[in-house]
Amino acid sequence: MIRKELKPSIDNLKEANDRTELFHDFIVNYIIHHPVYKLDKEYSKYIDDALESLEKGQEIISKKLKERND
Repeated sequence: MIRKELKPSIDNLKEANDRTELFHDFIVNYIIHHPVYKLDKEYSKYIDDALESLEKGQEIISKKLKERND
């Protein structure tokens, strides 16, 4: 089976970038600022990992958007 590389449209990339930013901001505003997050490091490391992954994903999406716009 041959795997085709999908090429999302610029609008799809913009939407993905926007949603990634939305989730990132939601986590920061409603979880990171919550007192339990600051007190319980056992689970906060997983939240930190999730944020790092969202940031990396957004970086990749932004790079693809820039390449398409050049």
